[in-house]
Amino acid sequence: MKKSMCLLLTLLVILALASAGMTEAEKPAPSLAGTTEHEFVGHLGILDDKGRLLAWEGTISGDINGVIQWWMGPMSSIGHVSSYVYRVEIWNSDKTILLLAGEASGSSTAAPGEDAVWRGKGIVTEASAEFEDWIGRQVYESGQATWAIPGVLPDHGVSTFLIPLIVDFNGDGKVDNTDVSIMAGYWNTGDPVCDIGPTPLGDGAVNAQDLLVLALHMARETVDVEADIAAIKELYNQATLACRTGDIELYLSIFTEDAVVMPPGYPAATGKEELRPMIEGLFGLFDLELPYTVEEVEVIGDRAFARSSWLYSMTPKDGGETTTSPGKQFDNLKRQSDGSWKIYIQCYNYNEPQ
Repeated sequence: MKKSMCLLLTLLVILALASAGMTEAEKPAPSLAGTTEHEFVGHLGILDDKGRLLAWEGTISGDINGVIQWWMGPMSSIGHVSSYVYRVEIWNSDKTILLLAGEASGSSTAAPGEDAVWRGKGIVTEASAEFEDWIGRQVYESGQATWAIPGVLPDHGVSTFLIPLIVDFNGDGKVDNTDVSIMAGYWNTGDPVCDIGPTPLGDGAVNAQDLLVLALHMARETVDVEADIAAIKELYNQATLACRTGDIELYLSIFTEDAVVMPPGYPAATGKEELRPMIEGLFGLFDLELPYTVEEVEVIGDRAFARSSWLYSMTPKDGGETTTSPGKQFDNLKRQSDGSWKIYIQCYNYNEPQ
């Protein structure tokens, strides 16, 4: 209990310090993942300058695309289990640029007549300019290999390649209290599972250095959420401006291409092509005001939910009385590839009968 309380107090202090002293350059890169398909080429006898054998070569696709190679070093076997050290390299498609390279170790289990199951873990030691932020990050690989001659000569393999977010210990895409609990389980145990500090390579133990790195990342996530909320609120300001000025393109720009808008008393409009004629008709006939009050925003990774209220007014352009209607709205938003937010699903209704 004393140990847990001490860890909690230390974390709170570090979070306070981190919130006051972060820079944008410290922000971590996201996870990098890919899937591979490869063939056994060890029978070709290709060696590098350190005497390692080019055992496997194939393609990798996903967050990184190109040619992947495994250069095998010393290997030892006990029964059906083999252990080895190796170098993994990822090249561009014509093998002229080395994108990533790392040193790793792993093991495989291959009972006679059955597929081999293998797992490896390493660290990125080299990278091109495009991927230099990944140097020092851990690599995890796992997959299966089939055998041309059961138990004697491997043939074809498939695998996954993953460099996870450095402090996302449970792989749920968030850095939160669960990761703190996982780190606490390895605190001063001698097992370096959560050894992340000092960056980039750690010091071989799970201690206050690692807690500092984790706390900095947690503080950054808090700041990022606040920035996301501000960006989402600005989106509704843009909607208000678009209605006031009759700017159809600006109004449509707040929605995703596959947006679904569900107005009261009408079928849903799916996609901008269905939404456009509705907005063109509305903006063409009326002068509009739609001031939003954003009541609540909840950001969950790359998705967000926003609840708002408004007092909608419209005046016929050919003359007539202005009508007003109070209402409420609930939106599902998606983060875009450029980091911006757009409305994906919109549902709204009036507070009074129409």
